[in-house]
Amino acid sequence: MIPVCCGAVTLKCRMCCGCMEQIPECVPGTTPILPNSSDTDVATQSKKTKCCPCRTCCDQPVVNALSFYSNSIIELAQQIQSERQKALQTPIGIAFVTFDTVMQARRVRRDYQPARCVRKPHASVFSERLRSDSWTVDYAPTPNTLIW
Repeated sequence: MIPVCCGAVTLKCRMCCGCMEQIPECVPGTTPILPNSSDTDVATQSKKTKCCPCRTCCDQPVVNALSFYSNSIIELAQQIQSERQKALQTPIGIAFVTFDTVMQARRVRRDYQPARCVRKPHASVFSERLRSDSWTVDYAPTPNTLIW
C-alpha cells in the first residue's frame, strides 16, 4: 500500500504549507497511513493525520500499489498511442529511398548536390509539385545505426 501523499514529516509540511517545524503530533515519515492489512480494496479509504498544527494535509486516499502502477501503465500507453497518431498525421518531409546498386545511389546524390547552378536534377511531371529542386539528398547511415 502506498499513500497518495508522501507522509514524510518535515518534507510533507514544507510542501503543503511551508511549515518547517517538527512537532510531536506529526506523522513520522515511515508510518503508513493505514496499518498493515490484507490487500483488500482500500483504494477509496482515507485517514486524516496531522502533519503539523497549522494544516491538516494528509487527507488523501490510500491506494493499492499494484492497481496504482497498473493504471499508470494504462494511462501512459494511451498517451503514447495518442502521440503516435499525432506524429503520423504531421508530415516531416523526409523520405527513405533504396536503390538496387551503389551506382544508382551515386547518380541521384550527384544530381542533387548543392552546385545546382551548373546542372539541374532530372525533372518529372511531379518535380514542380514536389519542389524537388529544393531537396537535400545524402547517403543513408549504415543499417546497424538505424532504429527500425
